[in-house]
Formats: sequence, structure tokens, C-alpha cells
Amino acid sequence: MKIEILGGWVDLNEKLCREVDGIIVINDRKYIWGLYTDDGFTSCCVVVDGEDLNLEDEDDCEQLGLTEDEGLDIYDEILNLVEDEGYSIEGWDE
Repeated sequence: MKIEILGGWVDLNEKLCREVDGIIVINDRKYIWGLYTDDGFTSCCVVVDGEDLNLEDEDDCEQLGLTEDEGLDIYDEILNLVEDEGYSIEGWDE
């Protein structure tokens, strides 16, 4: 599986608000993904036909041909990649 970051931003006044997006290949199909953190709560979605499918939701994962556990594994991989690139998940490091 290939995961790539395209861009992102963080509101330095509201340090727990940020967005990061990128491209991911799942089962030989390319998708846009988005990681959103608001007030410290992070969600990660894959865009399919203009609809955000949450990687933490079993029904949404099924639409991607994934189990809930596989969706959570991908969610973790995206979080790790974002963190490795210098984006803080817990809060913006100054």
C-alpha cells in the first residue's frame, strides 16, 4: 500500500485544529484521503465518489472492501506518516 501526503495546515491559534490530505492506493485503486483534527479529536477519511468514508467505521470500510481492522490499520499508518513528516497529532509542537 502506498500513502503520500499532498499538503496540510494547522491553525497556530487553535493548535488542535489541522488538516492533512494525500493519496493512498488500496486494493490497486487510488483514493484521496483526509486527516482532520478539531479540538483534539482526529478522524481520517478516504474520498470515494465525493463521499468521505471514515476509516474507523465498519460500514464505511466495507464500501472500500476492507474489514474494520484493516481500516484501523490504514488509519494508524496515515497517522504515523503524518507524525513522521513533522505534523503533531496530539498538539502542535512549537
